[in-house]
Amino acid sequence: MHFIIENAHFIQAGRKRRISLMVQNREIRYIGDSVSMYSVMKMEAASFFLTPSHIMYTPNLPADSFAIFKAFVSERLLAAGCGTMITDFSIRYESEIDERLSEKRAALFSSPIDYVIGLRISLSKLTPAIVRKCARYKIPIIFVVVKERTELDAKPWGWIKEASFPSNPIFIPILDSNLKTAAQKRLCKVWTKILVNEKINHLSSPLDEHTPLQENILKKIGLYPNRGILRVGGEVSYNLYWKDGHADPQSEVEVQQLQLAVSVHKGKFLFSDPHAHFHSGFGEELVINQTALFV
Repeated sequence: MHFIIENAHFIQAGRKRRISLMVQNREIRYIGDSVSMYSVMKMEAASFFLTPSHIMYTPNLPADSFAIFKAFVSERLLAAGCGTMITDFSIRYESEIDERLSEKRAALFSSPIDYVIGLRISLSKLTPAIVRKCARYKIPIIFVVVKERTELDAKPWGWIKEASFPSNPIFIPILDSNLKTAAQKRLCKVWTKILVNEKINHLSSPLDEHTPLQENILKKIGLYPNRGILRVGGEVSYNLYWKDGHADPQSEVEVQQLQLAVSVHKGKFLFSDPHAHFHSGFGEELVINQTALFV
């Protein structure tokens, strides 16, 4: 299919402008200001803001039944313009990885959107052997549950760093929700100081759930530039938001507060206001061979 989305409002790095986007054979072939030279079907998009399809962290996917899974994904992800999710599975010991990973992959078999699978483990249980096994199974993200500072100080981080080579997984903290905000900030500060000193790829704070991830995070995880960006040669994955005459968004985050009109992922409609379109099994697991390439 060959068509043009014309005159859409677009915000990038704080700059607002109009752009047009040409699609051919499920690939973006042109992005620019003018498409008058092309004689193909055009869709006037002056009433919309255009964004890339979103990537969201979604740890607690229901596994009770397909009906519950479908309803959750449709309401929380498709209707929010999400085309790729990051999720995880939990273990206590290295011996559980094979079984838990197989269970997680089976649970995601019917996913309509792409996904990245990470591992979640308590810091006290994290070992170099587990890090090496994550590399073997192409698990690019290790979510580390941190409860107190003594755990951070006691961990032999040099061994963890050695086990991380060469796959370089990213370590992301998860903090006890019962901790007060000040205590969480102190833990994040210590976490960051240690991992910076050890030169271990990490995020300095937990990921927000069900919230579009920003470009700097996508770069550290290794999803950029294959996700979260509109580019020539890239896949056709985008969102259109209704342009509210009373709102004047100045950033991508503010655009996301508008009403979603259309969400397209790899050329398929996932949402057209007000309906979600659940294409069972259309999603696939994304393999990240190297994180932080563009940091």
